Amino acid sequence: MPDFYNQAIEGLVIGQGVGSCGTSAYIGKRVTVIDIATHPYWAQWSELAKKANLSSCWSEPIINNRGKVIGTFAIYFEKPTSPTTKDFRLIEQFASLSRIAIEREKVDQLIWHQANFDHLTQLPNRSLVNEYIVNILKKAKRENTQFTIAMLDIDNFKDVNDSLGHSTGDALLVETSKRIKNSLRESDIIARIGGDEFIIVLTNTNGVKNIEILGKRILTALAKPYLFEEKEIYCTASIGVAIYPNDADNINQLLKNADHAMYSAKVKGRNTMHYFTDSMRTNFLKRMQLIQDLRIAVKERQFFIVYQPIVNLKNNNTYKAEALIRWQHPKKGLVSPLDFIPIAEETGLIIELSEWVFQQVLQDLKLWRGTYCENLQISINTSAVQYKNHNKQILNWIEQLKQHNIPSHALTIEITESLLMESNVLVDNIIADIRQQGVVIAIDDFGTGYCSFSYLKNFSVDYIKIDQSFVKGMSSDNNDMALCEAIIVMADKLNIEVIAEGIETAQQRQLLATAGCTFGQGYLLSKPLLKKDFEQFLINGNNEKSEF
Repeated sequence: MPDFYNQAIEGLVIGQGVGSCGTSAYIGKRVTVIDIATHPYWAQWSELAKKANLSSCWSEPIINNRGKVIGTFAIYFEKPTSPTTKDFRLIEQFASLSRIAIEREKVDQLIWHQANFDHLTQLPNRSLVNEYIVNILKKAKRENTQFTIAMLDIDNFKDVNDSLGHSTGDALLVETSKRIKNSLRESDIIARIGGDEFIIVLTNTNGVKNIEILGKRILTALAKPYLFEEKEIYCTASIGVAIYPNDADNINQLLKNADHAMYSAKVKGRNTMHYFTDSMRTNFLKRMQLIQDLRIAVKERQFFIVYQPIVNLKNNNTYKAEALIRWQHPKKGLVSPLDFIPIAEETGLIIELSEWVFQQVLQDLKLWRGTYCENLQISINTSAVQYKNHNKQILNWIEQLKQHNIPSHALTIEITESLLMESNVLVDNIIADIRQQGVVIAIDDFGTGYCSFSYLKNFSVDYIKIDQSFVKGMSSDNNDMALCEAIIVMADKLNIEVIAEGIETAQQRQLLATAGCTFGQGYLLSKPLLKKDFEQFLINGNNEKSEF
């Protein structure tokens, strides 16, 4: 067909009387026009057809298996021509072959799209972005240029799924992908590689300045509130950056290094972007080894419990203690809880560890309350992870206390300020349910997290534990002392008892007692004691010392 003719009919809307093809597509039936010059369907285009030397047009609709018109097959003649029965059969065959070809092409495109794009966000997936990176890497090597791989992970995404449901989580992922895409340049690429993780490929980033600008733009866009079902959700992201060729010269290592940098961004407080460094690789490998060692330790029970007494500062009586877990590695010796507890929380092993701690405490409580101290109370640290599954584990602990004829108030559950920050109806109900059943609630390390005094009016707790960082720097006229006094006064007004942690000097003890603090815990009073030493402590009241 002549170019001028194709250009003239391009974009015509199908309808009744719009030539042979337009009408055929509209009504879904064959249209045979023997003489274009006189047929009403061609009135508007007869001169155009004459210029193109077209006199007849037979048009057959191409209909798919669902009865939908997907095109037309047309035959034009230079002279007025009538179709024969044989012609009709041929046209029908041509239309059928066209239908097969079109549908095959659409199926191929659909299969390719499903194999290479994420079904939820419609972004490229891991497979397709790897192909992109291969091409970008070849070009960068050839032209001696730089490009950047950024790994992005939504902070606390699991909490959104757990508290608001997967449909809200999916909506958040879709909106997040749109915000990231709108923050990038046309030359940049974004892909979703699973869960709440995204890969961003930044091209032509010769210099850190461009990376900083794009990173800040993305973080700012994601930090804005999301509105789902009239609820505002705040969600941030952590970004890890690896640069070619500075950080690696191959795809696999670039992706690994960007992933390491992203993890570092989370460790440093989330809602930030972090660059890869060589030391990060070393730390990552150490962390992986620690995770492997911890899994083995849980399986082989390489742990033991120490008990640190909590002393009444007014009369020196001791009927409280905190149970602390210790890890004795067979080759590395004692591993600090500061190193392995965060890993246990991240991997979910904290559930199994906490259960083991409780079972040990349960046995010891039953023995000691019946033999040495009938009003003994033992406190156990809990993790926010334990409250995600509707608090089943801790509720089960309460049932076990009852089965062993141990009163619920013999157990103190220590919670963190971060758990209070996640305040929602579920958490509120869980804490209220625990306390209603008689278990004592204490807020650990008070003053160091996100908590403000206003949270205390929403939660019914029995104790707050002043963090040792305030006690350590305390003197009679400094700010730490003023803060401790303020906490004690406030707690007294709310009928909450106070435990001061980290008491190491007689002056600290005296200042706290004078300020009205009831209980103290620290090396001046007693170091954490092995089971046998704590038992002796209960028998004779000595402040036995331990190196643990």
